[in-house]
Amino acid sequence: MQYVKINKIILFLIFLIFFFIISLYSLYILKSTPYYLFVVYIYIFSIAYFFYKDIKLEATLFYKTVFFFIAVILISWGQHVFSFFDHQRIAEGTIFFVIGIIFLIFSYNKNADPYMALKEKNNKFVYEKFFVFLLLILSFIARAYNLEKFFPGVWYDEAQNGFETLRLMDSKEVEFFITRYTYMPSMFFYISSVFIKIFGFNIISLRLVSAFLGTLSVIAFYFLLKEIFKNWLIAIFGALIYSFSRWNLNFSRIAFLGILTVLLLTLFAYFYLKSINTNKKIFLISAGVCLGLTHYTYSVAYFIHFLILLHFLYLFIKNYKLFLKEKLKIYFLLYLIAIFISLPLIVYAIKNPALFFQRANDISFFGEIKNSQSLTPLIKNIESYLLSFNFEGDYNGRHNIYKKPLFDYLTGIFFVIGFIYSLLTPRFRFFVLWLIIMYIPGIISISIETPQFYRIIGAMPAVFIIVILGITKSIGVLNLIIKNKKFVYSIYLITAIFIISMNIYQYYFLYPKEEGTYLSFSPEATRIGKFINEKKDYLVIVSPAKNMYGFYQWEQKVICDFMTYKKTDYKNLIDSMVVYRAELDYLKKKGIAVILRPTDTKEIEKIEKQYSNKFVKEEYKNPFNNEPIFYCYYIDKNDIIVSKDENLIIRME
Repeated sequence: MQYVKINKIILFLIFLIFFFIISLYSLYILKSTPYYLFVVYIYIFSIAYFFYKDIKLEATLFYKTVFFFIAVILISWGQHVFSFFDHQRIAEGTIFFVIGIIFLIFSYNKNADPYMALKEKNNKFVYEKFFVFLLLILSFIARAYNLEKFFPGVWYDEAQNGFETLRLMDSKEVEFFITRYTYMPSMFFYISSVFIKIFGFNIISLRLVSAFLGTLSVIAFYFLLKEIFKNWLIAIFGALIYSFSRWNLNFSRIAFLGILTVLLLTLFAYFYLKSINTNKKIFLISAGVCLGLTHYTYSVAYFIHFLILLHFLYLFIKNYKLFLKEKLKIYFLLYLIAIFISLPLIVYAIKNPALFFQRANDISFFGEIKNSQSLTPLIKNIESYLLSFNFEGDYNGRHNIYKKPLFDYLTGIFFVIGFIYSLLTPRFRFFVLWLIIMYIPGIISISIETPQFYRIIGAMPAVFIIVILGITKSIGVLNLIIKNKKFVYSIYLITAIFIISMNIYQYYFLYPKEEGTYLSFSPEATRIGKFINEKKDYLVIVSPAKNMYGFYQWEQKVICDFMTYKKTDYKNLIDSMVVYRAELDYLKKKGIAVILRPTDTKEIEKIEKQYSNKFVKEEYKNPFNNEPIFYCYYIDKNDIIVSKDENLIIRME
């Protein structure tokens, strides 16, 4: 067996040269010191610190390790090129990724097992309970923090979900599927009803539902990681990164259905893998229940059946005798339980197929393909989602920092490493398959909305399992060389700190300051709703606004109704509107406050001409571009024109 010996001085010089290269590049080419430069420094110094003696490696291991470092450098450079968000440089960045992936494939070493790198204590259960409890507390605080004021407004879907919940609370019949605008199953709304009963009807109550479910999804993910990696320390590490990822954080803090899907899919995966590995019925029954319940969440969950089917075929092909003897009955019982749990929804879908598939039909790209008579929409969507990981992501400010990729710089690198190693590691191919299948709902959506992180939310657990594998395998490679427990702990700690701090900064500090975020939470209707609640001395009259801040009129009305529910009444402006003195006196109003948008040019002209010198005008502006979003005209009740002239915008009879 041949060995390669490396002198510690040569290693030190290599680290020193690399340090100077990236420093000179940052100072003289970039002319800046980006955050990730300090990340690289810390990694270099941490690794160099433990190379305090000569290294002797078996030749094959040496070359694989060299290939691994080359792969990481190339992939990191590809990520760096992508970080400029320059479409003209996509090909350049992709080339570095591809070459890096080739080196990564040749560097694969199945002996770089990260599981033994972190040794568990004999009294691990005490430590484990403490860290799981800490994970629970930190996750909930991160999600429950400042739920009302953090976001610039309330979005229509949140308001609509609130009213649907109220309607279900008042209904004497149990509904399994919500028609009207939502066209989704009803579980989220019934859970929301509990929070509304406790905390009242407001946006905090609705967002607390997601915060609660998101926290549970993190704990479920911890147990899933523990089942996969067989090490609670790695599970805690991975769950912390998952908990503070922008993707999970955001959908755990807005009142959307998707995070419930993530929770139940994670629980299903945990119990499913447990049942496959142990053949215990308790895990199988739990998996069946979770699978059945996923059908009552966000509709992307239905795609999980493709994953189960393909895994079924894989196990059959792998060992059909063992499959027929032990595994077939598992799948039979799994679906027996799932169908029983889902039966009310299945019956509804059979009786009302048009309503059940309405939402899917509305957002699918099949109409685009038919109209264009080409596969261009499909190709565009696939390209968009492939680039969404590391280059350009969701442009919807409710889902993401405008066009930021799914991952931060460091996580993006580990995802590429983890994805390749998942393909090369048989038992991790299940999660690659999970990712691909759960991306299908996004890929088959209308191309104008892609990439959209909400429609691929079912892939979230699989994506981060792959990321965690990338991190553990990378540390495993280094551990084969250094073989130092302190080194392993320090690298895990450094990685967790950098990834979590980057995501905290991006989400809590950058995200709320983005104009894309501001515009995506209906700032106009939200501010009008607050205005109505603040101006209780005036009868507020709001224009219908045929052209508004990018949203439909009926969406704005729902938001205003939500903001003012059981607080303050308001009226919608109609042609030649009549107000009554008796009504104003009874309500103890000083007068009227008329809300008009800049696009209400005819109404503005009328009110300023007909009520010249009789109104006080206020202007509310977009804080980003200083453009007005609406005007308010205060008119004292004694100044309202008494007339039967229908040409007047507002009159009193």
